[in-house]
Amino acid sequence: MQYFYLTFTCTFAVLLPDFLYLSLFSQMEKSMNPLRPYERIDTRRQFLDNDSKVLRFYGYWDDSSSLFGDVRDLVLHYFLVDDTIEIREVIAPNCGRDHVSKFLRRSKLPKVRHYVITDTPVPLQTGAVKQEFYKDSDLTIGTELNVWGRRVTITDCDEFTKNYYRSKYGIEDFTPVQYKAPAAPKPSRYVPPYNGFGSEEDSLSSCQGLVPKPPQKDFHKFMTKDSHVLNFEAKMVTENPVDKDRVFIISFYLRDDTISVFEKIQKNSGVLGGAFLQRGRVKKPGQDQSQRSQYFTAQDFYVGAVLCLNKRNFQLIEADEYTLNYMEQHADEVWTLVHMLYTVYIIYCVCDILCVIFKFCFYRSV
Repeated sequence: MQYFYLTFTCTFAVLLPDFLYLSLFSQMEKSMNPLRPYERIDTRRQFLDNDSKVLRFYGYWDDSSSLFGDVRDLVLHYFLVDDTIEIREVIAPNCGRDHVSKFLRRSKLPKVRHYVITDTPVPLQTGAVKQEFYKDSDLTIGTELNVWGRRVTITDCDEFTKNYYRSKYGIEDFTPVQYKAPAAPKPSRYVPPYNGFGSEEDSLSSCQGLVPKPPQKDFHKFMTKDSHVLNFEAKMVTENPVDKDRVFIISFYLRDDTISVFEKIQKNSGVLGGAFLQRGRVKKPGQDQSQRSQYFTAQDFYVGAVLCLNKRNFQLIEADEYTLNYMEQHADEVWTLVHMLYTVYIIYCVCDILCVIFKFCFYRSV
């Protein structure tokens, strides 16, 4: 004859055989034994060791299978202090999407979640349900997470996360997952050639936007270089005997890089002097019309240089004293040959003085 024992609990009643009851009673006795002092579970250890430590992962959710769906960029935060996960969506500006604060609010993320929809009655599962949640050991590059029915793929992580996995799990491979196609190169902007109306900068600004803006000028240069003008004496490079004797004064204005040419008046030369070239910026010769024009700057002016101004070649043969002094003081800014040229000029002056002294001594002795 078998004996059965009826056991009542707070949730249900079960009719067990006697041998099962004995085994269950022995296990209950073992579980009811108190823990030793050194065996107690310290719940504050995780909080004290991992407070303010957050792992950051980058990933995506591919929703392209749905209507008007696309790939969503996500940022996953794993909080080591309580093993919770938070997911935020990266929304680009002007993408047409409403800004959502969070893709998944901070909580523990279960690994498996089943939703059963059926017409037949399903037996109710009573009692404690054991459920597994995602841990830090489950989050690696290339892993797919089940975020409440949505597949989220981890593609990369930040430097702190790499150091954490390198020190704790010995992982050294952190190659990111490439899921985006390489960005298409930006098409080059075609700049139409200068049409001749207004200045070249004004015409260029009308091609850069719907509302043209006036070109910006260097106000600092305008204020600091306002009164600085470099004057050079030049002659025309030509085989014409009439033009060989013509003398010109070329002035370069540092405030706005403009050039003016004035011809000295010589009596009985047959050539009228005066203004040869009005003040303005002069383009360098031999340039491509489709590219932006280059103008003469202060670096192009030194004694001995040959400049093409108004389709005429001029050679700078001399500079005034102010120009030489200014070039010497600002050699590191603009001029590279000024020291050599100034040395030649000093030697020329010294030789001239020595010749005068020698002539004076010679005539005095005679």
